[in-house]
Amino acid sequence: MTRNIIALVGLALLAGCSGGGGEEPAPATQATPQPPPPDMLVATSDGLWRGKTNGQGELIFARSNFHQAVFEVSEGRVVYHRVKGPTGGFPPDDYDIWTVNTDGTGDRVLVNTNDLERGLALHGPWLVYFKLGQNVTAQTWSLRLDTGAQHFLYEGNGLFQQVYGADRVLFKEDLEIFSNALTGGSSVTHARVPDNDTYMSGNSMVVGNHLIFREEARSGFPLLTVPLAGGTPTPLESDPGYQYVGGTLGTRVIYHRCANSNCDVVSVEADGTGKVVLASHPANEAVQGVTTTQVIIRRNLNGRDQLIAVPVTGGPETPLMIMTNSEFVDRIVGDLIILRRPTGTWTLDLSGNLKQIGKIAGLDTFQVVGDRICSDLGQVWCMPLDGSGPEVKVATEGKVVGVL
Repeated sequence: MTRNIIALVGLALLAGCSGGGGEEPAPATQATPQPPPPDMLVATSDGLWRGKTNGQGELIFARSNFHQAVFEVSEGRVVYHRVKGPTGGFPPDDYDIWTVNTDGTGDRVLVNTNDLERGLALHGPWLVYFKLGQNVTAQTWSLRLDTGAQHFLYEGNGLFQQVYGADRVLFKEDLEIFSNALTGGSSVTHARVPDNDTYMSGNSMVVGNHLIFREEARSGFPLLTVPLAGGTPTPLESDPGYQYVGGTLGTRVIYHRCANSNCDVVSVEADGTGKVVLASHPANEAVQGVTTTQVIIRRNLNGRDQLIAVPVTGGPETPLMIMTNSEFVDRIVGDLIILRRPTGTWTLDLSGNLKQIGKIAGLDTFQVVGDRICSDLGQVWCMPLDGSGPEVKVATEGKVVGVL
C-alpha cells in the first residue's frame, strides 16, 4: 500500500515538473469562430422579406408588388415608390417616394406632392431624386433621410450621372458637364464642347480626381479626360474614332477603341498617362469585367469566343476557356468569375478551373451575400460560391434589395 502511494506521488511530481529537458505541452488549438451569415432583404410580390440565404426568414413588411416598387436601401432604410393614381395628363401617373426601416417598422412618406417623384440615387443619408409635373419642368433635388431636409439642385433636361466624393452630384447636358453640392449651389463646370458641331455623348464618370467623358462630333466619338479641379481636356486617343469605357480598376480606365466593327481594349490612367494595349487582335474584343488585378476579355476570333485574362497594366494573356454563344459572364467576385451556362451557374478561376455551383439555368444577375451568391431579379436562388452545397430558392418573384 505504501509503495503504491509513493508511486502515485512520483507520477504527480513528474507531471508537474518542467525541468529535466522536457517540453511544455502544446496548447490546444481552437477553431476561429466564423461570423454569422448576414441577413438579406428581398422585395417580393407580397412585401419585404428579411432572412438568410438558406431560405429561413419572414415577411416583415406587407405590400403588394413590392418587388416592382422598391428602389434601394441605405442607412437602415429601404426607399420605395408608391403610385397615387393617374394624373389625367403628363406624366400619366403620380409617383411618391416612401421609406420603411430594414426591420419592417416606420413606414412613412419622404416626398409626397402633386408632381411625379422618382429616386435617382442613394448616397449614405442622402437621396437624390427628380420631380416632373404639368406645372413643373424636370427638377433634381436632394433629401436627407434622417432629417427630411431638402435642397434644390438643378432644373432642366440634363441627365444625372452619379454622386461622387462626399457631397458632389454630376450632371450632363448637351453642351457641358457640371456638378453641384448635395446641399445645393456651388456649381462647377468641368467640361464644355469646343464648337457647335459637337455635343456630349454617353455617360460620364469620375475616376480618381479626373472626369472621363465622351464627345460626339463629325470626326468620331472620342474619350477625353480632364482634372476635376479644372484644366484643359485631353483626348485619350489621337484618332477620335469610336471609343467607350468598358470598366475601371482603381484609377485605371479600361476602354474600347473601335473601327470596322472590331474593338481593341486599352488601359490607361485616369489622367491619360501609362497607356497600354491589352488586346488588339483583328477581332472584336469586349471587356467582361475586372478582377483584383486582371481585365477579363471576350474575344470573337474566327467564329469562336475565347475568354482571356490580361493584367490591367499590361502583360501576357492567360487563356481561360472557349465559350459558346449561350455562355456569358454575369459577375466577378474578387478573382472568381461567375458564368451563366445552359446547364446552370458555374464559377471559373484565373487558372481556368470550372466548377458548377447551381443547376438553375437562366439566372443572369447576382448579388454577393456572405459566402454565397444570389440571383437578384425574378426567381431568387442562393448558392455557395465554393459549390459546397445545393442552391436554395428564396423567392419565386423578387429582387434582392441589400445585405445587412
